[in-house]
Amino acid sequence: QPEWRGIPTPRSARTQTRSDSHATEPPGLSERDEAEARKEEEQMQANLRGETSVLSIVDGISPEDILYSNFTSSDRTFGKLPNHYLAVDHKNGALVLAFRGTFSLSEAITDVNCAPMPFRIGDHEGFAHMAMAHGAKLAMTVLEEVVLAAYAVYPDHRIWIVGHSLGAGVASLFAVLLKEKHP
Repeated sequence: QPEWRGIPTPRSARTQTRSDSHATEPPGLSERDEAEARKEEEQMQANLRGETSVLSIVDGISPEDILYSNFTSSDRTFGKLPNHYLAVDHKNGALVLAFRGTFSLSEAITDVNCAPMPFRIGDHEGFAHMAMAHGAKLAMTVLEEVVLAAYAVYPDHRIWIVGHSLGAGVASLFAVLLKEKHP
């Protein structure tokens, strides 16, 4: 098991239960603190449900192989950054960042609203689906450090960035942005 210091969101931070988190908190939390604790608990539960789905459909993956997951991202970004996870595939020697395809109404609206946006790749100028481009830029903000930290732990692994539907568009543009910044 590799040492995970330096990974921005270690697995242990995502799997803490609410009863564990309140064990060290002082009694008498404010309503705002309670609401924030409930929201954090809901997000942790959503991530655990998402990870359970991944484990049920992806052969040869164990809970320890899921290095990072965010199954509440789409809700918080109004469909711009699809839910995603980063896992290590030991068999193929790869770090796999997977973005889910269109699933919710907000994501469907994001898909249909396909206004073009200028997008530059190196010296080439072109256009990209506006919401997918915004999603890729959000992914750079959220995931760049996570991917690089995982790669530092697994330097001999390739990085595979994949997705389906909306997730494929975000994955493709994110891969270009990441490769351009970190050749």
